[in-house]
Amino acid sequence: DWQYYRDNVAYLPEFKDRKDASGKTAEDYGFEVFMEIIESILDRENQFASPEWDEYAGFLKYFTEFKDRKDDTGKSAVDYGMEVLVKMIQDGEDDSKYGVLLEEMPEFFNLKDANGKTPVMYAAEAGVSDYMLSMIETPGVDVRIKDNAGKSVYQYYEDFLNRETQTVNTNYANDPAALQ
Repeated sequence: DWQYYRDNVAYLPEFKDRKDASGKTAEDYGFEVFMEIIESILDRENQFASPEWDEYAGFLKYFTEFKDRKDDTGKSAVDYGMEVLVKMIQDGEDDSKYGVLLEEMPEFFNLKDANGKTPVMYAAEAGVSDYMLSMIETPGVDVRIKDNAGKSVYQYYEDFLNRETQTVNTNYANDPAALQ
């Protein structure tokens, strides 16, 4: 019961840092359970399921002390959520599946991965303009952010359009009859 955890661990500093025989604190155990719940919400093993983004956002908002804490693999709950979200965007998933996250936590769409890219940049890079527009029109989403290479959302979308134009030109060059 998370309320029990809150009442008896998080708010009682004299117990918060006390370690058991294995060297773990109550907070360490709470974090392990938190990450198990985050993993089940994101359902990273089931590629056909859509994460319950409202539950995910709720847990991140309520357990701020765990949001950025890293697990044994060096990843946080935010990192795992970012991976799932980016994969959904790249796969062209319907934005209604992550629209709740956009409404509940627009700041999540400003977070950067290891390359400094935001979810909006991935949408622009993949050319999913409908999703990109819904993201950039949401108050709280910052399109001025640049990645580690100094590129913006608009530069990613411009690169996508240039690739598409080049593909069309190449197709017509290879098939002159298509122009007629």
